[in-house]
Amino acid sequence: MSSDEPDGGSLRLPLTFVEYTQLMGMLNRLHSFLMNDLRNTVARNLRRLRTEKGWTQEELAFRAKVDRSYISQLETGVYSASVTMLGKLAKALGVNAGEFLKS
Repeated sequence: MSSDEPDGGSLRLPLTFVEYTQLMGMLNRLHSFLMNDLRNTVARNLRRLRTEKGWTQEELAFRAKVDRSYISQLETGVYSASVTMLGKLAKALGVNAGEFLKS
């Protein structure tokens, strides 16, 4: 193998524009996948924790001082909750915020 041929597993720098664009596309897809997975994990745990308490979305929304439709959107994965919001929800539910991230 000559010195100007990639070895198949290493990344040679600098990248061409096309290589950079392809790499950024792959990283964006990976980021999107991971964020969707994380958002779905939070959504699933939020619903689980709420239903374990026997609460409706309205009850949790009242206790956390947020709109009921926002609870619904979090539980269905429409929106991602901020760290501040996860703290408010955890406090309302009487749990540690880390509970939302459990697989």
